[in-house]
Amino acid sequence: MTDFSFSVSEELLKRMKKYPEIKWETIVRTAVKNYLEKLENADNNKEIESMIKLSELSLKDFLENEPDLYSDNDLKRYR
Repeated sequence: MTDFSFSVSEELLKRMKKYPEIKWETIVRTAVKNYLEKLENADNNKEIESMIKLSELSLKDFLENEPDLYSDNDLKRYR
């Protein structure tokens, strides 16, 4: 494992020292991991949004080519 250091204010350090039983390095490691997962999921969400747009365009194309099977409301939804 690699060491990583960061700074905190004196006030924050005093507050942290009130709870010596807490393993603050574990808290920080977990927070960084969770934040990275959120960032990575945000990137995936962009990919998913692109996939949804593509599928909507495909559905719109399908609905326009098969108008007898679907109502005008179905078509308006994807225009």
